[in-house]
Amino acid sequence: ISDDANTQGASAQDRLEVWRVDVAPEGELNLISEDFGAFGLTMVALSDADNHPNDPYGTLDRIGTV
Repeated sequence: ISDDANTQGASAQDRLEVWRVDVAPEGELNLISEDFGAFGLTMVALSDADNHPNDPYGTLDRIGTV
């Protein structure tokens, strides 16, 4: 979300709901290990125009300010 979309300043809260996504780990994911590790995730929003023709990717709603 760009800063110019946030017209109520840093205290505004938004809710993003995406219908379909593709999530994948970044790089190698070592699941068998005794070490605690961190890894990044890549997420891509996918179109769901068949079920949501007016908002194929999802919705963004302003839910208030803190």
